Amino acid sequence: INAEYMGDLEVRALIARVAALEAARPLFGEHLFDTPELSSAAACDAPARRARATIHFHPPFAAVPRVMVAFSKLGLFSGANTRVAVRATDITRDSFVAEVETACDSRVYEVKVSWYASC
Repeated sequence: INAEYMGDLEVRALIARVAALEAARPLFGEHLFDTPELSSAAACDAPARRARATIHFHPPFAAVPRVMVAFSKLGLFSGANTRVAVRATDITRDSFVAEVETACDSRVYEVKVSWYASC
């Protein structure tokens, strides 16, 4: 782009557009959960066990993004029922919380969650 041939307003508009596109770019990543709270064979008092991790966006989005999460790896104990869910909660411009939940009698040894966020 040759700013020499553009007016001042055009240059400022172009800079603002580039900044908006940069702030709206999609981000993605993975998080490996440390899962001792999900793998215990001991009885639990609640109907479910949960592990949570806060994932930060660098840099933050210009608006609150949509976030999709999915399992990319599961290490399971084969001698028990397996009921596992993953969800994104507490989504802001800066971060979200990835939450893995299992039934009390499920035993999960390893969980890796993939995520994708975009405006």
